[in-house]
Formats: sequence, structure tokens, C-alpha cells
Amino acid sequence: MPSHTPRDGFGGIAFLHTAPGHVATFGVLMTGMAPNIPVRQTVRADLLDSARHAGGLTAEIVTQAREALDDLAANGARVVVCTCSTVGGCITDLAATEAPRFLRIDAPMAASAARIGGRILVVATVEESLASVRALIERTAAADGRKIAVHGLLVPDAWPLFATGDRVGYRRTIVATVRAAAGDADAVVLAQASMATAADELADLPMPVLSSPRAGVEAAIKTWRSSTRDSAEIHG
Repeated sequence: MPSHTPRDGFGGIAFLHTAPGHVATFGVLMTGMAPNIPVRQTVRADLLDSARHAGGLTAEIVTQAREALDDLAANGARVVVCTCSTVGGCITDLAATEAPRFLRIDAPMAASAARIGGRILVVATVEESLASVRALIERTAAADGRKIAVHGLLVPDAWPLFATGDRVGYRRTIVATVRAAAGDADAVVLAQASMATAADELADLPMPVLSSPRAGVEAAIKTWRSSTRDSAEIHG
């Protein structure tokens, strides 16, 4: 992904979403955690729609996603965060050259799951997100030299509820499914940012229930602050 000279003085954190509902979620998180950092949010629902239709990320979708991410960076973002677990897969191979400027919202969650180890149950409402997050956790664990067993659980009846705006039904469906399936898992991972609201209702389970938004935003803020310090030192 090429570098660009910013066309304006934005200098904050930009989020790339694939669902409009995330705008409010991440706006609230940023306001509560770092109100001083400028924020921009862009929604590209077509990217997830295309990935679902294709059964995953094709070369064309990856190109489109990277162009969207690059455009946010070109318009002055110091940190660009992809909040979609499916589309976030296009960031993985940027880690060696571009990260931590370009971040996956679910990377900190995956790192936590890898540290817990043992039997990890990954739950998703979109099949492509399930595959993406499961692979991310396995890669993260392997890089750390940890042996884990990652099991996937798809909740296909939930996503149509989210898509039609029934957030209560969406949350309840996820909660009921996880309660029935958690068993002896050492940790439960809620793969998609949209699933985070179910975590509070599952707090009484005997294992950690991990979700991505707050941990991902914390990582973005940390990266932004580090980038800001580095820039100040270079130009100081």
C-alpha cells in the first residue's frame, strides 16, 4: 500500500466499517476513552456484501478494501482501523511493512485468546468472519509458540436480525447459543464487533468472553499516541 502526503490536517484515527450501526458504537467508545483525538468514520457495506457473496476475500475485494484504507490514510489519518473481521483479513500481510498504522479491530482480542490458550470457542454470525478470526487466532498463537485448539461455532439465524435492525433479537440469539455451547471452553471469542453487546450478559460464565471493540480501540489510541510522539520528536 503506497504512502501519501496528507491532503489535510486531520491527524486522528479513522475507522472503516462495513455496517452503519458501528458508527455509534465506536463514536461512543472514542468519546469516552479519548475525546481529544479527532475521529472519522467511513462505512463500506459493499465490501462485506461482496465478501459474503464470494465466500471470502477475493483479490478484487482485497484491492477495494486496501484502496478504502489507503484513502483514509491519504486524507490525514495517523491510524486506520478496520472494524470488520471479514475485511480485516486484508490487513494481515501488511503487518511487516505498514502496521501498526493499519490495524484490525480484532487483533488484540485474538492476542488475548492466544495467551489464554487451551480450548478456544470462536462464535460468529457470518461464516466469513468465523473463518477469518479463527485463522487470526491460530496464526497469533503459532507466532507466540502456543498450542491451542480453536473451535468454531456459527450462529446463522442471528445475522438477518442485525441486518434488519433487531439488535435485541440479535443479542439474545447470540447469548442463548453461547450459553448452550460454551461447555468446557477455556475462553469464548465473539468474532464480530457487532456481537460485543452479548458479552455483558455472558459475564457469569466460568470462562472469559472476549469481544473486540474496546480492546481494539485501546490499541488504536495507544498507537495514535505513540505515532504522535514519534512525529513530534522527528519535527522537534
